Amino acid sequence: MPRGPKGEKRPADVVANAVHIMRIATGEITEGPTSTTKVSPAMASGLETRLWDIADLTKLVEAYELQK
Repeated sequence: MPRGPKGEKRPADVVANAVHIMRIATGEITEGPTSTTKVSPAMASGLETRLWDIADLTKLVEAYELQK
C-alpha cells in the first residue's frame, strides 16, 4: 500500500485519482466523457437530458458565490 509523506497508509485509489487529475491538468487526457452512451441516474429518471461536465459545475458555483 502506498505511504503518505508522514508514513501513513494511503489507499491506492487515492493515488490513482491524483495521477488521473495530473494527466487532465497537463493535457495528456481530456476530462470529458469518453463515451456518449453513458447515462447518469438523473438522465435515466428523465430529470436531465445530458451529462454535466466540470465546466457546468464551475459556472454554478461561481454564480452562487456572486449571489452572496
